Amino acid sequence: MKKTLTLLLIVAYVNAFAQLSTNEEPIGYKIIDGGTLSNVDVELKAGASLIILNSGVLETRYGFLAPVGAIVDVESGQII
Repeated sequence: MKKTLTLLLIVAYVNAFAQLSTNEEPIGYKIIDGGTLSNVDVELKAGASLIILNSGVLETRYGFLAPVGAIVDVESGQII
């Protein structure tokens, strides 16, 4: 079975003013490094990772879902 590694790296301000939903695939990484990802719905899947560094910000529109098996690591920053 083929596995795919996905990566989304945010280092600036990104405003998803449309209906953007970020559904991470297993073995997916979302890294917010000093930037802001704004106005999104976030639903991680088991095996996916969200890492927030260097005062990064994740601004959710309706909520944030991270089931058992997903990794959420906020070293420096916030989820609002």
